[in-house]
Amino acid sequence: MSAPQSTPSWEQLCKSFPQVPRGFEVTKPGKGGLGSYERPVIALDFSPDSRFVALSGGGRIPGPATIRVCDAKDGSTRYVCSYHSMGVFDVSYDPGTGLLASASHDYAVVVWNPRRADAIFVVGGPWACVSRSSVRFFGGSLYVGDGMTWEDNRACLTAHDLATGEATPLVEFDEGDGVSRMCCAPDRTALVVAADAQRGSHDNTHILVFSEDHTQQARLVIPHVTFALTALRENRIAMVVSPTGEDFELRVVDAMTGEVERRQRLGSDIGGSLQRSPDGRRILLGYGSSLRVLDSVSLEEHAAYETVDTCTSVAWSPDGKKLAAGTRSGTLELFAAPP
Repeated sequence: MSAPQSTPSWEQLCKSFPQVPRGFEVTKPGKGGLGSYERPVIALDFSPDSRFVALSGGGRIPGPATIRVCDAKDGSTRYVCSYHSMGVFDVSYDPGTGLLASASHDYAVVVWNPRRADAIFVVGGPWACVSRSSVRFFGGSLYVGDGMTWEDNRACLTAHDLATGEATPLVEFDEGDGVSRMCCAPDRTALVVAADAQRGSHDNTHILVFSEDHTQQARLVIPHVTFALTALRENRIAMVVSPTGEDFELRVVDAMTGEVERRQRLGSDIGGSLQRSPDGRRILLGYGSSLRVLDSVSLEEHAAYETVDTCTSVAWSPDGKKLAAGTRSGTLELFAAPP
């Protein structure tokens, strides 16, 4: 395992990146929280200390979208971050500092510091015409994946150096294609990126694997849309695909060769949400209105939980003790992870 790279201090980050334009605000709702979120929860992540869960959503739904930081014990809302003017696709904590990044359909990516009620602006702007679909802290950089584009733009995968603010474009995708999701390997030595047609013109998904020095280690072509993705141990990935266009299938794949090592038919009722345990030995699958915990090698089921509505996002806490599920109706549900 490589040594973790430290993120620069907040003061250094504010020198390398511009601060967020006017309109950013962090509020504390107090005891009792705010109830259900106003949109389907498609963006979900635990803080590095497992004390908090960040959630947001909406995706391509028009209108402002907030980010809530909730207590992982009872789900009560501790902070509400307001800035994005369109739906949010992704939120991601930096495992070293606890800073929180968000990627939105409003073209922007920002890094939040909720406790200081402050933020920095990484990329975007009102005329960028590039939807930001995914974001991950990895190897001293913040990786930003573009999704849908307009005005003849092409989507890119870009690494933003957190120490200098320098942006390094890594991949420019074919016209109409863009990043749909990203995830890190359990030992954080690899970043896995899925890219596909953002307007539904074809079904192929490209899976790209990067090391910390931005080197592309592998590129696979999966002949189906990938609805969910997570990285496992030893260069394995788990994905949910739809081979027939009607039924869904969970697959464990060798990320270097594309070999399908294990598969399990899921049926037609699927929320398209997937996450691994911190050690990569188990998989958390959001399936319809339920969660299933599976062995990452055999796909044998270890535990199951019911949710109040269709599960649209899932997360597993870094300490391995908690599971979180976001739903289509905007609820956050918390469960004790199986031993």
